[in-house]
Amino acid sequence: MYIIGTLNIVKNNNFISDLGTFDLPNDYFDFLTKYGFGNICDTIYFNEPDRHYVENNFLDYIDVLWNWDSEKQKDMVLDGLYIGNTIDGDIICCVNNNLLPYVFLPRHSEEVISFESFELLHSHCLTYYGLKDVYFDSEFESVRKMITLIKNNSLDKTLIKTIQEIFLKEFKYDKIFNENNQPKYIIQDIGGWVYFDLIYRNSIIVKYQSMYEVKANKIINFIEKML
Repeated sequence: MYIIGTLNIVKNNNFISDLGTFDLPNDYFDFLTKYGFGNICDTIYFNEPDRHYVENNFLDYIDVLWNWDSEKQKDMVLDGLYIGNTIDGDIICCVNNNLLPYVFLPRHSEEVISFESFELLHSHCLTYYGLKDVYFDSEFESVRKMITLIKNNSLDKTLIKTIQEIFLKEFKYDKIFNENNQPKYIIQDIGGWVYFDLIYRNSIIVKYQSMYEVKANKIINFIEKML
């Protein structure tokens, strides 16, 4: 995967909580030692593990939201480790099961899906969302600044294209994603990107890592001066 930003890789495969130690599956730990926490194409998010997430958010509805193969499977999820989610709100967990260590709790389906490897889980998500030009966006010390183009409850829908054209003349970018739709210009010097919302035409988002704040502010200030 194309990598955006500076990575903060994970160096310990033990997650320690007040419920005890949970050992991450080796293949997921390998993923974290290469990439760390972050997201794939702003669609699949791998976050800090949470031993209480499922219990705290879904315990009262867990039998209504999903069909379980057995009580044992449900108990393993409740005692498992939340590791991420998708843009639609699907939940990704690790459970204490050597044969099927990954469980996917869909947001819009009652059918729980289990996977025997992180590779199969990863492939399922990429296929489901039709992701092809894949990138990994590091969340290490990430900051997002949204610049609204709405002034005094009014929006000039031609303004964003003008800003985009001037921005491209002034700043160099390393790569572009969604060029013909919602362009995201990757700038590794800020550990992030500049995103132009060409559908609603009401905002520009600058994502950067705090260690590159000075360079990022040059871009932000440049855009804000054109408003």
